[in-house]
Amino acid sequence: MMLLNILAPFRKAYYIVPFFMFFNFIFVGLISSYLEVSQVYWLGAMVPLLLLLCPNKAPLFSDNIQLFLFFWLVYLGFNWLFLTGGSLKAIAIKDYVIPSIAMLIASRIILTQVQLAALYKLIRFIVLIQLPFVISQFFITARASTARTFDWDLISGTFGFNPQGGGGNSAGLLLFLCFYCTMAVKKIRLKKGTYIDVLAILSCLASVFMMETKIVVVLVIFIVISILEPKEFFKPKIILGSSLFITIFIAVLVTNYNSNFSTGSREGRSVVEYISNISESYSQEDLIDYSTGEVSRQAAIDIWFANNVKQGISLNTLFGYGLTSSKFANANNIEAVVFASPINFAASQLTIYLWDVGLFGVLILALFLCYLFIKLFKRKTIHLYDTAFKSGGLFLIQACMLFPFYSNTMHINSVTFSIFILLLLCTGSQRKEVVT
Repeated sequence: MMLLNILAPFRKAYYIVPFFMFFNFIFVGLISSYLEVSQVYWLGAMVPLLLLLCPNKAPLFSDNIQLFLFFWLVYLGFNWLFLTGGSLKAIAIKDYVIPSIAMLIASRIILTQVQLAALYKLIRFIVLIQLPFVISQFFITARASTARTFDWDLISGTFGFNPQGGGGNSAGLLLFLCFYCTMAVKKIRLKKGTYIDVLAILSCLASVFMMETKIVVVLVIFIVISILEPKEFFKPKIILGSSLFITIFIAVLVTNYNSNFSTGSREGRSVVEYISNISESYSQEDLIDYSTGEVSRQAAIDIWFANNVKQGISLNTLFGYGLTSSKFANANNIEAVVFASPINFAASQLTIYLWDVGLFGVLILALFLCYLFIKLFKRKTIHLYDTAFKSGGLFLIQACMLFPFYSNTMHINSVTFSIFILLLLCTGSQRKEVVT
């Protein structure tokens, strides 16, 4: 009954919005993980195109966000036509073109305040159903894996994991949980929170404490930045209280992570040793494992720099080698820059884009995120859920600036990428009270 009440405002063609969210944030991950049907990720990339069926859309090019996205599509078209190898063009459409078209579609959709409130409750509902899956994965799935003694990558809720072990979308789940927490805390600060909001936040915290996603120590800072009003940054009491909260949260989190995830030879290590081990793993510049093909984040950047800057800047440095050219799965394709490589030298989202679309493409995306942040920051909001989604959007844009250095899940995983499409759906076009 509660779910039916949430869905009520999405009448007529707007039912495609909850369908998109249920399919991409619940069914894709569950089907791919528990039924081992990885092809469903292709559907996850295409389902957002159905948002085109939503009736109320802003005119094309009525917003600079749409102009940015259209220019990005034109740039991808140039790259696809002139730089992308013929055998790579089909997969490039799935990995680059379709998600970009979906972003443009989502940025045009206009939601009423009633629909926006329903969308918030729908996100909260999806958040609440994550905890049972996380608990099951923490106590059963992660311990039954043959890949590691305790495979923390398998703790990903409904966001999907590799059934063979060693890989999962925990980073995507973390991003979604933090996105919701930002909106919920903002709502509570406006004295409009409910007990269900508090319950959902506690559910998020419980999930985060069972996932070893170390990037959360930075994301919690982004959450605080996003919920504060501009004038509050100049109030010592607010800044001191926020700093104290962040410090206590990080201390408790790190202690918990050390207790839960110090397994095997590292069992019984102290918190100081845990932090030292993390620092070492992130500072190993030349970490390349030829047996698995794994490359550290820093080493991946160094490889690109050595081949594209030290040896001389070329057109490929500026415009890339072609869409999906650096995809490790294309190592047997002679038209890919990764051809015959024994290692995945494009290990992060940043290095994927540097190889595929070049410095110019990376610059377009960086400017787009900066513009989107400034636009949201300046937006004056009156209604409760407009304000909540504004804070959530500010958090998500900051996270999208960080994630390319940390992981590649925003690019290669249609579930995680859907969070950014959700952001554009919620904040892209100026809100209006339209009849649905």
